[in-house]
Amino acid sequence: MKKTGKRLTAVMISLAVILGSTIGCFAAQKVGGTEAKEAEGSVEILNDTEAAITAATEETQKEEATEEETTDDEVVYVFTDSKGNVNKVMDSIWISKDEDKTQTGKDADLPIGVNLKYYLDGKTVAPENLHGKSGHLKVEVLFTNNRYEMKTINGKEEKIYVPFLASTVTALDGEKYSNVTVSNGRVINDGARYAVVGISLPGLKEDLDISGNEVDIPESITIEADVKDFDEFGMYLLVSNSVFSNLDIDTTEKMDTLREDLNKIDDAMEALINGSDELYSGLVKLSEGTDKLSAGVSELSSGLQTLDANSAALVNGSKQVFDTLLATASQQLAASGINAGTLTVDNYGKVLSSVVSDGYAKKLAYGKVEASVKENEGVIRDAVTDAVKAEVTNKVTETVKAGVEAKVTEAVKAGVTEKVTAGVRESVEAKVTAGVAAQYGVSAEDAKANPQMSAAISQMTDAEMASDEVKAVIDAKVSEQMESDEVKSMISAKVEEQMNSDEVKALIAQNIAAQLGSDQVKGIIDAKTAETVNAKISEYEASSDVQAQISAADKKILDLKASLDNYNKYYQGVIAYTGGVGKASAGAKKLNESMPELVKGIDALKNGEKKLSDGLNQFNDEGVSKLNDLVNITLEGMVERFNIVKEVSSDYASYAGEEGNTNDSVRFIYKIATVK
Repeated sequence: MKKTGKRLTAVMISLAVILGSTIGCFAAQKVGGTEAKEAEGSVEILNDTEAAITAATEETQKEEATEEETTDDEVVYVFTDSKGNVNKVMDSIWISKDEDKTQTGKDADLPIGVNLKYYLDGKTVAPENLHGKSGHLKVEVLFTNNRYEMKTINGKEEKIYVPFLASTVTALDGEKYSNVTVSNGRVINDGARYAVVGISLPGLKEDLDISGNEVDIPESITIEADVKDFDEFGMYLLVSNSVFSNLDIDTTEKMDTLREDLNKIDDAMEALINGSDELYSGLVKLSEGTDKLSAGVSELSSGLQTLDANSAALVNGSKQVFDTLLATASQQLAASGINAGTLTVDNYGKVLSSVVSDGYAKKLAYGKVEASVKENEGVIRDAVTDAVKAEVTNKVTETVKAGVEAKVTEAVKAGVTEKVTAGVRESVEAKVTAGVAAQYGVSAEDAKANPQMSAAISQMTDAEMASDEVKAVIDAKVSEQMESDEVKSMISAKVEEQMNSDEVKALIAQNIAAQLGSDQVKGIIDAKTAETVNAKISEYEASSDVQAQISAADKKILDLKASLDNYNKYYQGVIAYTGGVGKASAGAKKLNESMPELVKGIDALKNGEKKLSDGLNQFNDEGVSKLNDLVNITLEGMVERFNIVKEVSSDYASYAGEEGNTNDSVRFIYKIATVK
């Protein structure tokens, strides 16, 4: 039956090539527009593939492919994405009738569903993610048969699928692909590329009621290859039921062949019976060798027991070394200021990872920076105090100077006012005297000499001096004098003189001391000192040196963890090894204890050889003869199933329905979108 299955696969490949050539002719004649270009692509690939496979399948084609295809058959063009999802369906019937009719994937009712899966190095991969990748590519093409009829076979109603021959056709660039294989089909390499044809018969195994490995009927197609810098991958699928519609089975010829095969089985049984004598001789030698085997098993058991006896010491020694390493690591961390507690085999990984993730090294480094800066807090305070003292001194000096300047200015202004007032009075008095003298017809001197006139002049002069007009004149003259460079220089000189006096210097010193001793200034010094300390800490923490120290410390901790991980692997390996030795020792001991039974069993086998010979004779008499009857019945049933399958296949002749009216059957060309 295995040979029958392989032959069936070879026949299907040949039929696929024939099928491809006829579909190619039809596509070249019938399709137009954009779809025509896509269909012409299929013709080119099919023609190339057909040429490559024709030589390899020539004999099979001569024997099996005798019926000539016509170009009047219905052809359905199916366009899918790279995973097999249908995007568009076109029928040659619609095209030939110039009908503007195209189905989408949602509307299509295709008899065969297709699903493509892609794998790279054993892992599922989306086709759009393959570009530029290298590795072992595997493409699975899975089929679902959606067409069946209910038929009665041997009084039982069964689901019989419309049989289809599904063939994949693709061409692969020899520079990109190598080691190309297909699960059921042929691969031809012309030196520049690989032509690949795969065959599948979805639903046929169920139709023929075949289970297990009775006949090798492929239901899917797998293409595998090593790919370098993946560029593109596409394929065409050819689907037709015409092979089964025209399939004839010569029952008489097959029955005669089976009878000949049964005669061969009879001859083989005779040879098998004759070989029983040789089996007995071999059993005698096996019995002799069993004693040596028993001795070897005993030595093996003893050696394993010795190894097992030392296993506990080996594990304990490895554990002590591990504990020492962990204790040393704990001490090193503590010495560096990181208190991670006691490290154990179970917790060291989590603890060391937490030390890094929780920023222990950062906290330690920042702590050192803070301590170092605070050690110099006194120096910082002195500098801050000096700066504050200088500021207080400037303010006190400026305040005192402002007071001195105000007093000097006031005194100078008083002198200037007195002088200006005297001058104005003199002028006013002269004017008044002249008026009085003129009134009485005397000279100014005589008027002043006259007591009565002199008193009148004095009263009139006082009155003039008290008037707003004269006061305004005096004020204007005083202001003019005060703004003069001479007066300003005089004021500056007097202020400088006052500021250099011991009295003023003592006043300034007294005020400075009072300011520096006040709580307010002390608070300012404290605040500025703290601000400066914090600024220094932040500056040093952000420095590249401190950050490098933190990174180096974290790296040391991670390196320490990696080192402990490596030893942990060794330690776990020791545990696994000693455990394996223990199991092997127990098994060897059990085997050694079972050897006497084995010896007994071989002796019993030797003694039972005669019974085997008798059994073979009985099998020959009762089994082979009955097998002859069974095969005849089974074959007749298989022929009945083939005829029903042919009938179901003939019933499905058009995808378009009654409007098709094709002479023969319907074929499907699936164009799978190229993966790029």
